[in-house]
Amino acid sequence: MGRSRGGLTTKLHLLAEGRGRALARRLTGGQAADTKELVALLDAVAVPRPVGVGRHRKRLDHLTTDKAYGSKANRRSLRERGIAHTIPERDAAGCAGTPTLAMSTSSTRPPRTRPCSCGTR
Repeated sequence: MGRSRGGLTTKLHLLAEGRGRALARRLTGGQAADTKELVALLDAVAVPRPVGVGRHRKRLDHLTTDKAYGSKANRRSLRERGIAHTIPERDAAGCAGTPTLAMSTSSTRPPRTRPCSCGTR
């Protein structure tokens, strides 16, 4: 149990596969930051091989999360593990498939636009 503005609360962090079956879960206090739980969830994943022989799969093919898990450390960890991911940027919260502005590499160039995939999830 964790203390929050609404009283004593908890959060359930769940990592599920495409059909909704749970691969890993963690229960934390309500005041705990979401972003700190992603690496622990990834470490807890163990998917058995279809044949039943060999060690469990630990690496996901693709990960789609909400923006609460979009810290630089989480993105770096996913790249190091070789996991493709879709995590919306914090400034694209109201986006419904419209282009978002990417940061320009220099201050003299206008920002590039890239399509937002958050409307297609």
